[in-house]
Amino acid sequence: EKKAKLEAEKKAKMLAEKKAKLEAEKKAKMLAEKKTKLEAEKKAKMLAERKAKLEVERKAKLVSKKREEEIKKNLDWFQMSSEGYKRILVSDQYIFNFNNSANNDLTILHNKINEYFEMSDIEISNDEIIELKKFIKDYNKLFTKIDKENKKLGVYGKTNHYIKSTEIRKNDLENDFREINKKLIQFIDILNSYFVAYNHLKDETNTDFKNFIKSKLNENHYDYFIKIMSKEKINELEKIDRRNNKLFYQNFFWKASYHVSLGKKIDFAIKEWFKTYQGNFISYYNKKVYELSIKKNLKEIESKQKDEEDFFNNIGN
Repeated sequence: EKKAKLEAEKKAKMLAEKKAKLEAEKKAKMLAEKKTKLEAEKKAKMLAERKAKLEVERKAKLVSKKREEEIKKNLDWFQMSSEGYKRILVSDQYIFNFNNSANNDLTILHNKINEYFEMSDIEISNDEIIELKKFIKDYNKLFTKIDKENKKLGVYGKTNHYIKSTEIRKNDLENDFREINKKLIQFIDILNSYFVAYNHLKDETNTDFKNFIKSKLNENHYDYFIKIMSKEKINELEKIDRRNNKLFYQNFFWKASYHVSLGKKIDFAIKEWFKTYQGNFISYYNKKVYELSIKKNLKEIESKQKDEEDFFNNIGN
């Protein structure tokens, strides 16, 4: 009986130990599963946060890139359009010679636009360019309204001042375009002939000249200057079809206005270079300009003599 009791106690102890072991294993398994679950949730949360962060960064980059593109687009517009608008504002002045109740508002817009166009492309901000575009839109709308009212009221008389002003603007640009190209081409031709005659001095002269011009122009203007020196831009613009007003303003006006303005800056920079450069090219250039002047005078004299001969021959007849 005692033996049976001990056996029973032993079995009970074994069962209790087994149960305790199973319970401990169960708890350990639950803790491990919970730990694994928490770890997985933590990783998932970290991945989600990282993904969200990358998405925010991607969108920020897109916004930044879009803004950069917008800023560049606006700056390109300002650089290419400002000189053309300056010419338009000058030719529009006729409208202020006639009384209209809205003239004062137009004057305010006219002056605001002029103020912006007095700024360089370095000084003006993107927000100011956006504001400038709005002023131009408002100005054009008001100008058209006043011009129509003046025509309707007959204050212009029989003269179509708008057509007259656009013709003057067109002729002025054509004359300025022809004049600046004449100066630039003369310089380019003489410089190239100097390089042929004095090939051993070409690199030294060319390097000094281009470095000086580069110091006077921004990057975009210098790139355009290189295209002028190869006559690429001159030839390109001269070939533009501008036989009627629509083609003139659509294809030529804005580009030529920019070209003339930059061409004048380049011509001025060339004259400044002449004052600083100590090489042989300056005397060579002056000699060639003198020879061209003599040829021009001779041609004018010959033409005048021919006209006189024709005049006296007609009298004789």
